Amino acid sequence: GQATDASRAVRWAVAPLLGHASAGTLPAGTRDDVTALLTDYEAWLTANADRAEALVELAGLRRAAGDSVAARAAFERALRRDDTSIVAMLNFADDLRDNGDDPRAEPLLRKACALYPGSADAHFALGMLLVRRKEVTAGVGELGRANELAPNNSHYAYAYAVGLHSIRQDERALALLSEARTRFPDNAPIQAALRALCTDGSGPPRDRRCP
Repeated sequence: GQATDASRAVRWAVAPLLGHASAGTLPAGTRDDVTALLTDYEAWLTANADRAEALVELAGLRRAAGDSVAARAAFERALRRDDTSIVAMLNFADDLRDNGDDPRAEPLLRKACALYPGSADAHFALGMLLVRRKEVTAGVGELGRANELAPNNSHYAYAYAVGLHSIRQDERALALLSEARTRFPDNAPIQAALRALCTDGSGPPRDRRCP
């Protein structure tokens, strides 16, 4: 299998995927090979710890293994190596979110947006954080920026539309969802949100341009 492929490039490409897989999902006969591969991969990452990207990968493996302390330490080392690494900032912020530490994640995401204003992922992550912190108007603004930067991302369109609805901008939400349905005709969440908004009784439905 790929876990024992003679080409290191192939093995290293598949290692992160295997590292995030649950052991129970792996065929019993391959678990020893996967364990050996991940041990080698972690050793290679550790040997290349002068690179922020390697430390981020190492943090991801630690995180997948449930070792949040080691993951956080690796993320912090990555940012000490390169405090402008957007990969490190976004992944560390995601880890902090999972551990309920939005206050620490916020400055990371604001810095990412400032350094990389064209990053839809950074704006989306900041927008979701602000919404969680009840700073909804500012958060929806960031979601809108993410949607503008990545118009082919259906999840961003959906989240922005839901955000617009939450601040009572239903006409804009409807227009966005209607347009998104055309671009993503098989997207169930967008279809459901459009139907729900059109039948919502909280506003004047006759004034809505429901398709």
